[in-house]
Amino acid sequence: MVNMKIIQSPDLALRRKSTDISFPVSSAILTLAANMEKIITETERNIHGIAAVQLGNNVRLIAVTYGLEVVYIVNPIVTKASHQTYDSLEGCMSINSGKSFYWIKRHKMITVKGFNLGGIRITYKGRDIFGKALQHEIDHIDGIMIDQKGIIA
Repeated sequence: MVNMKIIQSPDLALRRKSTDISFPVSSAILTLAANMEKIITETERNIHGIAAVQLGNNVRLIAVTYGLEVVYIVNPIVTKASHQTYDSLEGCMSINSGKSFYWIKRHKMITVKGFNLGGIRITYKGRDIFGKALQHEIDHIDGIMIDQKGIIA
């Protein structure tokens, strides 16, 4: 069973870059993905995404809401980012359980490539809440927290 407790800063595991996942994915990764979705859908707070590292699994897996569904991206990378940015007010479930907020510069539009859990290459273009969540969760698997690059609100 995967740890369902969200790791809190200043735990140094949150500051490490996560490792790539190989295919086919293990049953442990599939269980982790299911637990990530449970956290997003069953938590009373408004969560738009979560990274595996927040559950103590140092692998490159993120789960992000896309409309009414949760999408998983394995080994995501940002392949394109707009020059236009905006100031985003964000919280993080790994900082004060999501009760602290920071102003962060985010790209208005990004393109992310990776794989689904079945190993099929996928591409997403993100803007608005989806784009913000993609950038936030990819930062997590790169070992970057919002308290490192933002200003507390």
